[in-house]
Amino acid sequence: SLLLFLIINFHLSLPGAGGESTALYVTEGDDVTLPCKNVLHPNCYSSTWLYAGRSSKSAVELVGHGKIKDPQNHRRLSLLTDCSLHINNVSADDAGQYTCQTFINGQKHGHDTAAFLSVLTGECFPYEILLRLKFSINMTSCLTFLYIYS
Repeated sequence: SLLLFLIINFHLSLPGAGGESTALYVTEGDDVTLPCKNVLHPNCYSSTWLYAGRSSKSAVELVGHGKIKDPQNHRRLSLLTDCSLHINNVSADDAGQYTCQTFINGQKHGHDTAAFLSVLTGECFPYEILLRLKFSINMTSCLTFLYIYS
């Protein structure tokens, strides 16, 4: 219904103390584009993207100086001409904080752009597991989970 549509397509830009931040909510399997607002060069060689997942203690560099790191493991990622990060076929594991940074001669330049990605996914379980009933029911319940980075 309308509420579900609003949750799935919710996009919020928030001015942050250290730059701009964006909250994005997408459905598992969709594609998403994360904006980078502090772009200096059109070929993105000064842009770096970092990712910190829901359970990560430290950030991982996904894109370094305009090049995707380890393309074998990150083949769903692409860098657009405006240095935005595009993710194909989003999964729950993609939920987290993405940060675009700009560097000039090895020095960080300007403010970071942060994108907080949350993923809406559906899971199905037998009723007996969900309700922990003392009798068996031969039905399945499909629940919707929202993997939120917070």
